[in-house]
Amino acid sequence: MAGSICSGCDCHIDRADNSLATLVRLQAKYATNEADMQGMRRVRNTCTEFLTRDQRQITANEQRLWFRMLERSKVWPFVFRLKGKAVGYGLIRREGRALMLSGGLVPTCRGKGLGTELFGFLVGQALAIRALREPTAEKTCNHCKGSGWYNCSHDRLRNEICTCFKREKIYLEVFGSNKVAYNMYNKLGFRMKPGHCYTPKVMVMEFFHAA
Repeated sequence: MAGSICSGCDCHIDRADNSLATLVRLQAKYATNEADMQGMRRVRNTCTEFLTRDQRQITANEQRLWFRMLERSKVWPFVFRLKGKAVGYGLIRREGRALMLSGGLVPTCRGKGLGTELFGFLVGQALAIRALREPTAEKTCNHCKGSGWYNCSHDRLRNEICTCFKREKIYLEVFGSNKVAYNMYNKLGFRMKPGHCYTPKVMVMEFFHAA
């Protein structure tokens, strides 16, 4: 089902409850209901040691409230299942002019290549989401053409300040001590740029190219 655009957001997974994208081994689903939401929570709570921001255990009610308040144009939640059981979760969040990825797997599914499958899927979704906001090259004015800026509204006649915005970048965060995850992200095309740190212990990696 991957590739179909869901109604109401930029997600490329159909939001119908029975819509799944079958990857190599995992099945990815855009989270739409209570089972998806709580499946995400249970997996997330097994990954707290790897979370770079909020490491609390999330309760069922907290998750329900978070899910109800989601801005669907800024957050894309996914649940990943293996043989019908929720074993992974993923999030794509729009933060300013960037798309931030996060996700995780239950302990029994780590070290088996499923993390690469999960984050590879999230990268593909983020690229699709980003592409939907980019106009064709003809819609970029001469003032900004070739500069990497998009959605130009520069008015040369009135000499207004250009309000174009740059292509959204794709990021994720990882603890510097988590070498396994760092190497996986590196293989997927993420790189750490000098000075890109959330805290002294947390590295911010930017996606540059598909591996």
